[in-house]
Amino acid sequence: MEEIDRIFQESPFRGYNKDIPNPRPGTCVSNSKGLPLATVTMIKDHPEMTDWIQPIQPYTPFYISNYNYTKIVVDRVQAADHTMHNVLLLATGRWLMPLVLLMLLVNYRCCW
Repeated sequence: MEEIDRIFQESPFRGYNKDIPNPRPGTCVSNSKGLPLATVTMIKDHPEMTDWIQPIQPYTPFYISNYNYTKIVVDRVQAADHTMHNVLLLATGRWLMPLVLLMLLVNYRCCW
């Protein structure tokens, strides 16, 4: 989590060369309705960070594809037999990909 926090706090935004508005996009705020227009516009126009989060394991649950994921959501759900499963939802901006049960991936370990 420290690496993710560092990227959000320090990484430049891809294609953005001006001063970063305050509060910096990606900063947790108590009320997003009060964000300055400059912050909202900047993150809308430049949502991608320059620095990458590197995997902590030598294997990854993703593969290279032509999809640009616009939203990634991770959740834990309880099945009918009361077993818990990690579920990953991926959105590309056009459609939501089918659920991916992370427990099916060989050697996958939770990071929380």
